[in-house]
Amino acid sequence: MKEQEIQQNEAPFIVGESTETKVNETGANDQEKSSVAAEENEPEFKELESNADQIPFQRKQIGPQDTKKKEAIHKIYDNLVDTANQAKFELEKLIDEESMSELSLDLIIEFLKSNNPETWLIQKYIQAKGMKVEFLKTEKLIESGLFDLPDYTGILAIRSEFHLWKQRLRDLNFVFPFRQLFIQEDNVFVLTPDFEDALKEATTVYTQNEAQNEVLEALEAIMNGLNTINRMGILNIRSAGLPFSDPLSIIFDLVRTNHEAPVAIYPKAFRTKPLRRFSEDPSLGTQSRIDFWE
Repeated sequence: MKEQEIQQNEAPFIVGESTETKVNETGANDQEKSSVAAEENEPEFKELESNADQIPFQRKQIGPQDTKKKEAIHKIYDNLVDTANQAKFELEKLIDEESMSELSLDLIIEFLKSNNPETWLIQKYIQAKGMKVEFLKTEKLIESGLFDLPDYTGILAIRSEFHLWKQRLRDLNFVFPFRQLFIQEDNVFVLTPDFEDALKEATTVYTQNEAQNEVLEALEAIMNGLNTINRMGILNIRSAGLPFSDPLSIIFDLVRTNHEAPVAIYPKAFRTKPLRRFSEDPSLGTQSRIDFWE
């Protein structure tokens, strides 16, 4: 009887043990399956992380474009192109299109760059007309007065005007190679799309890194909040001014002519002392030295 009782009492224990073992085995199997699934998915996760690391930096515009500078430069180049085309037309009349069928770009640039344009014009005129006197150099031929020269005062005045406009570029820190504005197919100077792109780059400031993007996002939130307060009439920021002092005051601009959104981010905010540490290259945004005649 005791043996039967023991067996009966032990039976649940034995069953329980085998059940526990099965549970453990099942748990182990589940863990193994989870581990296998994780291993199978791991390359996918790693790939996503890798792709996230490979996302290229997207620069963002800081503040408004310097439209005043853009318009000033555009006006200068408009006049440079106009006077260059006038000079080209007058050169063709003076030198004679029949003998110089099509004036080359090099010849036009050579005239505009010439240190002594009057002598240059006379020499080209003599060469184009085939005027030669044996044993007499061109310079002596000019001095001899053996032939009548056409009136070239007009083209000299056009060249002088060209250089007056060119001098105005000095203070604007912008140069676009003038030679690249000549369209060979149309035989004319124009403001090309490449010029417009270069002008936009020179008059717009962009972020340099992700840290600047994060700071810019925070600054834009402040700016948008202040402009909303102004627009809703809670505070007239245009007349009251910016509601904070340094260092934030030098990071924002107050545009009083803008009734709806008078608060703007200073385009060169990351060059100011509070934000300078987020800049990688202080010279970024400034144009490297370019030859005007290139």
